[in-house]
Amino acid sequence: MAVAKVATSGRLAPNLQPPWMTQCLQDEDSAVRYWGTIGGLFWQGATGGEESFVVALKDTSPYVRINAAHVLSLHTPKHLATTLPILQALAPVDKNGIYVSMAALNAIDELDAQAGALQDALKAMPRKHESIPGRMGAYVNNLITKALADLNR
Repeated sequence: MAVAKVATSGRLAPNLQPPWMTQCLQDEDSAVRYWGTIGGLFWQGATGGEESFVVALKDTSPYVRINAAHVLSLHTPKHLATTLPILQALAPVDKNGIYVSMAALNAIDELDAQAGALQDALKAMPRKHESIPGRMGAYVNNLITKALADLNR
């Protein structure tokens, strides 16, 4: 909880950002690594700690991989050739389940034009799956529809 609070507080001095996030991304607890990557989103990227986010692209947690790919895609676009395939692989609901799929699709959606290379893959992704709980049935379809609409603006 302490890491989540720091990651989202807006009170961390910018000069502390890279060492703090680097430490989080090296923690053995995947929740700490997750919140470290969230810190990268809130703190405008991995400035000074970019290599830690590159390493996190191979994390055992799909949520850490998604957030690391999201941070690098948004703030250091030179990594798009590496990050977009990670997001693409984690987005299909039939292979990854609803929660991982939604996390990856949210990241893709936020990338807007930067995710243009994924347009055909998004069109081909399943929008429904028997594993999706009833009340969540439209979520994947809505995320894919929105991401595609943003790409066509």
